[in-house]
Amino acid sequence: MTTTTCQARPVVDAGSQSAALITAGVELTKGQLQDALKLVQYSWTVETRYGSNSKGSGTVTACFAGGSKCRKTSRYNHELQPMEAHLEGAMAFLNGLDNGCSVYRLVAVASTERGYVFTFCG
Repeated sequence: MTTTTCQARPVVDAGSQSAALITAGVELTKGQLQDALKLVQYSWTVETRYGSNSKGSGTVTACFAGGSKCRKTSRYNHELQPMEAHLEGAMAFLNGLDNGCSVYRLVAVASTERGYVFTFCG
């Protein structure tokens, strides 16, 4: 009889990440484009914006980058650094999607005029 043991995973972990390395300035063939897409995973790109509510309290609004649907507004946590507070808002948005994903890998972040853009893979 074989026994399987599950180890608890940390909440935040380095994980592993595959990437397609593409040389700038080189025109890719159809086969190279297909190969590049096979190497990467589907991702969610979430944009956050700082704002305030009617009471003057700080808020973070998160939605899919470039979109306005599925918005989630949460309280801005002033105990955190700005990028941390926006990541907290992005995670609140993702956790509310009910998309069946139990682990998100944060793979990129960029700042915008009013917030940040976070890219996650499942």
